Amino acid sequence: MPEFDQILLTYGSLSIFIAGIIAIVKWDKSNYTNRMFFLFIFFSVALEILQRLLRITIKNNIVVFNLFALTDLILLTLSYHAWGLFGKRRQLMWFIIISFSLFWITEQFIFSSVLLKNPYSRLISSILITILSINMISKSLLTERIVYYKNFKFIAALGALLLYSVISAITFISHNENAEVSFDLGGKLSIAQEIFNVIANLLYAASLLWMIPYRKYTME
Repeated sequence: MPEFDQILLTYGSLSIFIAGIIAIVKWDKSNYTNRMFFLFIFFSVALEILQRLLRITIKNNIVVFNLFALTDLILLTLSYHAWGLFGKRRQLMWFIIISFSLFWITEQFIFSSVLLKNPYSRLISSILITILSINMISKSLLTERIVYYKNFKFIAALGALLLYSVISAITFISHNENAEVSFDLGGKLSIAQEIFNVIANLLYAASLLWMIPYRKYTME
């Protein structure tokens, strides 16, 4: 079992490459309303590569995890907007993006350093994505006349909901001053997060597949 845990921690995040390959293949057939989600996948792949390179070269890839908090929030918020989550309330979308961006800059460059672990940005980003994902799921199920397991908006938002709700909980537990996180518990939390990371990445891949069904894609 420990060997499985180590394999999961080392290679689990590479599952985003499955979605990345699908996104590359289907980019030309996608429409503008879905392009922002494609960019979310591409950024996730790029940052995954970068964090592995930094871990090998300078032995410090914390900056990438700090960047994830910013890029994930911005790109998923823009994706949900393109899918109609905010409707005519575009100002709400920009309020969320601009407010969080200012907070992120303040924490990373004024009160701390982008080279250090900054949990508050990660926590707030994950909470916001969780809330937005819940609303995206509700909207897609109520307004889309398609069975839920073929509804790419539902599938993508479900993946985000599962992952970022877990990240929110783990970040809170790990950095709660009143909580004593043992080495064993910390390891189990890391395994749990990686499991949900793999699940989310597979759901993202499934979402991309349903955006342009295989039959339609090949016929066109």
